Amino acid sequence: MFDVTSFPGTDAAQKINACIVALPTTGGTCDARGLTGAQTLNSDVFSGVASAGKPGTLLLGAATFTVATTQNPPPSWRISGAVGGAPPAGLSAATWGTKFVAGTGVSPVFKFNDVFTSKFEGIQIDCNSHSGSVGIWYTADNQAPAYASSQNEFTNFGIYNCQYAFQIGLPVTQTGNAYQMDQLTVRRFQIVSAVSGAEGITFNASNAAQIAIFEEGSIQKVNLGFDVKYYGGLAQWKRIAFGGLANQSTPVSISAASNTSPIVITTTSAHAYVTGQRVQIASVGGNTAANGNWYITDGVPILGASNASPIAITTSAPHGYSNGDQVQISGVGGNTAANGTWIITAMDSTHFSLNSSTGNGSYTSGGTSTRPSNELNFSLNGTTGSGPYTSGGTSTRLATAYSLTSPSDFWIEEGQSESGAVESAKNISNVTASGTQIKVTITGHGYQSGDVIKITGVVGTGGLDTATNAQWQITRVDADNFTLNESTFVGAYTSNGTATRVDVNFISVNGIPYTGGAITLLHNKFDEPVVVNRAAQITSIDNYGGAPAVCLAGSNCRVVSINDRFTNPGPLSAWDTSASGQMLRLGGGDRGTDYVTITSPASITGSGLYSTTRIVAGVNNTNTSGGSVTIDASTGNTETVTMSGTSTNVTINGLSNCQQGEWLTVDVIAGVANRTISFASPPFHGGGSVSSTGLNNHYRQLFYCDTGTDAYAVSPLQTAQ
Repeated sequence: MFDVTSFPGTDAAQKINACIVALPTTGGTCDARGLTGAQTLNSDVFSGVASAGKPGTLLLGAATFTVATTQNPPPSWRISGAVGGAPPAGLSAATWGTKFVAGTGVSPVFKFNDVFTSKFEGIQIDCNSHSGSVGIWYTADNQAPAYASSQNEFTNFGIYNCQYAFQIGLPVTQTGNAYQMDQLTVRRFQIVSAVSGAEGITFNASNAAQIAIFEEGSIQKVNLGFDVKYYGGLAQWKRIAFGGLANQSTPVSISAASNTSPIVITTTSAHAYVTGQRVQIASVGGNTAANGNWYITDGVPILGASNASPIAITTSAPHGYSNGDQVQISGVGGNTAANGTWIITAMDSTHFSLNSSTGNGSYTSGGTSTRPSNELNFSLNGTTGSGPYTSGGTSTRLATAYSLTSPSDFWIEEGQSESGAVESAKNISNVTASGTQIKVTITGHGYQSGDVIKITGVVGTGGLDTATNAQWQITRVDADNFTLNESTFVGAYTSNGTATRVDVNFISVNGIPYTGGAITLLHNKFDEPVVVNRAAQITSIDNYGGAPAVCLAGSNCRVVSINDRFTNPGPLSAWDTSASGQMLRLGGGDRGTDYVTITSPASITGSGLYSTTRIVAGVNNTNTSGGSVTIDASTGNTETVTMSGTSTNVTINGLSNCQQGEWLTVDVIAGVANRTISFASPPFHGGGSVSSTGLNNHYRQLFYCDTGTDAYAVSPLQTAQ
C-alpha cells in the first residue's frame, strides 16, 4: 500500500496518478485518505494507466474534489470513498464524505468504458446543475483490450444535480449499438436533481446492460426516474423509491402546430422526447385542439415514399431538415427500402430525398422520420387539428418513474412512488349519468381522453360519493364534461367535489411498434398510474395502491393479474371494443373485484377479461361411439370424452350451464386411429381439430366460458401420444 500524500504533484490528481503509475504490474493500493478538505483534479488521475492492465484499489477520504476533466477508471479497479456512517472524531457531518464536484463544462464526471470487474463505492457526485451534464457514463465501444463492460458494481453512492445522473450506453441524442455491457449491479444509491427534464438512470443502447440489477435506491425530483430508450436484455429493479417527481420545469417553445391528423408540433429547439412519452401542450394559438396532455410519436409522419432512385419522402408537416442531415426512417410500408438511416437532400418544406437509395416497391402506408441529433418535430397521438396555427405554445414533458420504450424484459419489485407533480384542483359543478357511466361537469376542464383524474370530496346519495371519489382514466365528452371509464352511476349528486389531473405515471410502457419482451410487477405500491401504450406481456402479482393500471385503446395488452389489490379505481363494468387485450385475473381486489383495467371486447379470441368465478370439482365422463357430444359444465370443470374402439368422427358441439368466468378442460381419448376430433364454433370458439393417430391417444384443450352456452379457447389443442 502506497501513501498518496508522499508523492509529488501540484494538485491531488498529479499525486494520485503518480502513485498509480508507481504500482507494480501486479497492482496494489493507493491510499489517498490523507487528502482531505478542498482538493482539485485538473487532470485524469488514471491517465496512462488503462493500457497497462494492472488492477488496483484507490482509497479516498473526507475530501471534496473539484473536477476539471472527466475521470476514466480502467478495468479491475476498486474506487472506494468515505460515504455513510458516523464521521471520524474531529470531523463534522458536513465535511465528512468523498465528493466529486463537476467544474464548468465537465461531463461526464466519471466514464467507465470497456471496463470489467471494477467496483465504485462510497462516493458522491455533484454536477452543479449544468445543463446536459452526466454524472456517470457507463458504456462500451468494442475497443481493445476489453471490448466490453462487464461484471461491474456500483454501490453506496449518490449523484446530485445532473441532467443525466447515470447514463448507460450512447449519449441520448444518438442511436445505435454500444456493444456488450453485461452483469451490471447498482445498489444502495440516491439520485436527486431539480435540473429541468432531469433523468435518473438512462438506457440508450441496443445491446446495453444485459442482466442489469438495480436495487435499494432512492430517486427524487427528476422528470424521468428510469428512461429506457433502447435496451437489449433483462433489467431488474428491486426496492426503488421515488419521491417528488417533477414535470419538465423549463418548457420547450413551439413554433408550429399543423392543422392535420395527427397534429404535428414543431419546437424551436431539440425536444429530446421519445415515442410514447407524455407531454403537456399549452397556449397554442389558432390550432387550439393541440392544447392538453398527450402521448406523442417522435418525428414527423410520412405520407409517401417514391419507388425511385433516390427515394423521395413526403411528410405530413414541414420537416425542418437541411442538406446533409442524417435522419432515421421507420415504419414505411410497401417501399420498405426507405427504412433505415440516411443522409438526405432537402427538396422543399415537406419533401426530401434519401441519398444513394433505390425503391423496392410502391408506398402503401405509415412511416415516421426523425433526426436524432436535433429533432424538432413530434405528433400528438389521436389528435385532429382545429385550425391554422397562429402563434405561441409550449411543450412540457410530464413526470414518470419508469419510462419503458425498449421491447425488453423488465422485473419491477417492491417499488413505490410518492406523488410528485400535480395540477391545481378544479371545482366540480355537477355529476350525472351518461348511459351507465358517471359524467363529471367542470367548466373548461382542459382534460383529454386518456388522462388520469383524481376526484375527491363529491357528496351524493345512493353511493355516488364512494363510487366517484377515486382515480379514474377519463374520456373527454366536450370542453365542460368528461366520463369516468369503467364507472357505474349509482345515485344522485348533492354537492362539492374537486378534480385534479395526475401528471405523474409510475410506469409508462411506451413506443410503437412493440416486438417482444415481458414485464413482471411484484409487490409494488402504485399511487400513480401504470399506463401501457403498446403491446406488452405483463405479469402483475400482489401489487396494491390507489391508482389504476390501464392498457390504452389499441395497445393489445396481455396481462396476468394475481392477487392485485388496487383500491381506488371503479370496477370493471364495460369494455371499449376499439381496443384489444387479454387479462387473466386470479384473486385480489379489496372490494371484491379487480382493478387492473384493459379496454377490450369481452371474448377470448378477440380477447377480454378472464376472471375465475366458479370452480366445480370432479370429472364428467362421457363415452361415445361417434357423432355429437354436449358438455354440461355443472357436473365438473373437466370433461373426459372417451371414444370407443369402433367410433366414427366426433364433434363436440354442445355446451350448457357454463358460468361466465368458468374454465373448462376437455380431454379426448381416441379409440382408434384416423378419426377426426373437432370442436364446433360456436359454442367452442377457437376450438381445434385433429385426426387421431393411434389407439388411446390423448388430446386436450382449455376453454373459458363467456356465457352459459359460449366458450373461448385459451390454448391450442394439445396432443399427448
